[in-house]
Amino acid sequence: MDEPFTLVEERPHPGPHHLFTNVLDLTSGRTADHDLQYISALRSANPSLIATASPAYNIPLRAFAAAGFASCELDTTTDSFASWRGFNPPALRQQRGTLAESVHFAKFHYVWRGEDFVLFTVGGMQYVLKERREGEGEYGPSGVTDELIQTVGDWLLSDQEVVWVFDGYWQRSKALYLEVMKATWDKLNLGGGENVVANRGFVLWKVILDEAVKKDLTSVTNKFFSSKQVYEDLGVPWKRGLLFHGPPGNGKTISIKA
Repeated sequence: MDEPFTLVEERPHPGPHHLFTNVLDLTSGRTADHDLQYISALRSANPSLIATASPAYNIPLRAFAAAGFASCELDTTTDSFASWRGFNPPALRQQRGTLAESVHFAKFHYVWRGEDFVLFTVGGMQYVLKERREGEGEYGPSGVTDELIQTVGDWLLSDQEVVWVFDGYWQRSKALYLEVMKATWDKLNLGGGENVVANRGFVLWKVILDEAVKKDLTSVTNKFFSSKQVYEDLGVPWKRGLLFHGPPGNGKTISIKA
């Protein structure tokens, strides 16, 4: 009873942390906000690192790496992996489709400008882990991670050869841009000559329409694109709506692309 110290049993080492376990647990039961749970789990398992959450559609880190500006190596030795694999149909009926994969959970070793990051992707969210630097708090922000995000954003804006598509949120579509670049208003040579011509490495698809319809469409679109200053001077949004209707195969889609 006179002993001033109390013996405390040493805790066993918890072993490596697998975020996949948290994902599995939380998606199998009711929870208010998965994102908060994942951030909390990552902070608890990595107290010396700053965890930054970033939507993949807004800052596509893996696409940035695929373009050659960073390296992104899948890590299946320290955590799990889960994805959907499916079929991506061809843009044109005469072409073959391709295999497609949608990653639902993965852990990556990400390297950019000599800086090492741990990158988790969970559904449409990304979680970037980076060691704390001097002056940075437990909850961030991480200066290096913010610099990476800014660089990816600048890279997105530097590539103007995209079409911005709104489907609940804005996203860039390079594939749609390439399809648009294939379309031309030039009249198809129906006399047995070449049906397609090469331009900038693309195969151009000619629009076959009644000449009066084609003239009206080209007139209204050219007038719209040449009148941006007029809209701005009047203080009205620079937009114009056109409604196309008709049976399949009568030229609606290809006309819109052209």
